Formats: sequence, structure tokens, C-alpha cells
Amino acid sequence: MKKSQRISQYFLQNPDSTLDEASVDLKIPKSTLQGLVVKEFEESRQIYIVPSLARENEFYVFNGINERVLYTNYKNEVKNWEIFNVKEKKEIRSKGFIIIDHY
Repeated sequence: MKKSQRISQYFLQNPDSTLDEASVDLKIPKSTLQGLVVKEFEESRQIYIVPSLARENEFYVFNGINERVLYTNYKNEVKNWEIFNVKEKKEIRSKGFIIIDHY
């Protein structure tokens, strides 16, 4: 079983455990465990894009932690693309928005 699977399984079985307890039980250094948990969270989180009810060409992007406004023009090109990270840009593109990375 992969280390990330062991960690997921551990926390499913012991939802109230702390990182210190998990580190001892799984025999993984706390810093390594913390890094793996953060990485797993980053990879598994969904990105939601919701249109504004008040304005045209305005959308809200929620990534599980932050909510940011996405502005588009009439061609559906994202005007403020630089505030999004690579994963968010990929997801935004997959939803039909156009991102032109240029300066």
C-alpha cells in the first residue's frame, strides 16, 4: 500500500487523531506526514466556477480555500488570469474560458 493510501486510511479510521499521533502510529516523521497531507489536499480539491447574478462577464472561482472574481470580455477571454495558479488555469480552460498567457 502506498504511503498516501496508508495515511488516508489511517485518518478515515481515526478521524480525531492529531499529526503527532499519526506520526507515531504510522512511523513517519511529522514533517513528512504534514507535507504529504498538504499535497494530498492540494491534488484532491475541486474548483468551482459560478456566474455572478449581478454582473455580466463576472464569475466567482472557489478552490476550497479562496474565492476570487474572474472577469471576462465578450469573447469569454479571462482578463485577470494572472491571479490564478496553474491548476486553476487548467480547470478554468476546461470550463470553456479562454486564457491567453502573455504580458
